[in-house]
Amino acid sequence: MLLPLYVRENTLLAWGNNAKRPDYDYVHDSVFHLFELGDGKSAVATLVDTTGKVVGSLTATRHGQVIDFSKAGLEDLAPCVVLRNIKQATSVDATVSTGEVGVVINAAPATVSFSVTPEA
Repeated sequence: MLLPLYVRENTLLAWGNNAKRPDYDYVHDSVFHLFELGDGKSAVATLVDTTGKVVGSLTATRHGQVIDFSKAGLEDLAPCVVLRNIKQATSVDATVSTGEVGVVINAAPATVSFSVTPEA
């Protein structure tokens, strides 16, 4: 059974990779979904380990048409971000592809920050 998920604008939501257990490695293979980030706004997703200790975060900040992403404490993480309800985007720093619910952005693990420009 699937339930609809209602998410507020200006939210960066970390989506886990394991539907079978509530406790697993939340950091690896998580996908970050960005919802309707407004100009001048920032959104942060904080990741914790199975004991609840904060291990790092990913931050998205929008300046006009450009969305800048930066990670802290997640050195081994190759960020995967879905820009929900966005059909196209470009990035010099990351790979961009089209997904079912929006544009999918994949950055290399060594990438500390990257920028994306959504297209209308």
